[in-house]
Amino acid sequence: MVDMGMVQAITTILDALLLEEGHKIKDLKEDEQKNAYENFFVFAGMWGIGGGIGGGQDDEKDLKDFNALWKSIAKNAKIPEAGLCYDYFYDVVEQKWQSWSTKMHHYLPSDSSVAPLFSKIYVSTMHTTRLRYMIDVHLKRRKAIMFIGSAGTGKTAVIKDYLSSTDSAKISHKTINFSNFTDSLALQKNIESMVAKKSGKTYGSALNKMLICFIDDLNMP
Repeated sequence: MVDMGMVQAITTILDALLLEEGHKIKDLKEDEQKNAYENFFVFAGMWGIGGGIGGGQDDEKDLKDFNALWKSIAKNAKIPEAGLCYDYFYDVVEQKWQSWSTKMHHYLPSDSSVAPLFSKIYVSTMHTTRLRYMIDVHLKRRKAIMFIGSAGTGKTAVIKDYLSSTDSAKISHKTINFSNFTDSLALQKNIESMVAKKSGKTYGSALNKMLICFIDDLNMP
């Protein structure tokens, strides 16, 4: 990751935390407010700088090294020692770090008499829960986000599950699959089919909704 990418990720996450949780901080005492702001920055920095680490099956050492480094730098934040720093988020109301497992959606089997295909069953984990949060933070701020990782780590599954849960009255989305033969003209035509001319050189969603474009296998061409 380039330095500016890390800065942009940190500020995007900070922006989201302050907009969504800022009203809760106002009710705290001055020392508690300072502590909350510092912990927000620690959380944003953890993902802005360390979000690109890991993602594969052989990256345990890199994750543990970053975890040790980040916890030593952010001693005042008092991130729990158990597990990795990524396993926690800061809860303003409780004024402490909480496990992502508290935000997990429990799997509920379908009531339908027809059982779903095994490959279509999606069960949330602590890892997918925090990744969904990162998608949500960036898309609500209208920022692009790129998932990286080796094949079979669930990148596409996490994103498609998120898109399927969006409000269809406000958001439209389209998947563009890249292949070895995808060129710039094909991509341009694909994007043009999703938008309509508004005025002059301005184009926007044809349905007047927020438009999310998911490019799968970005590296293929």
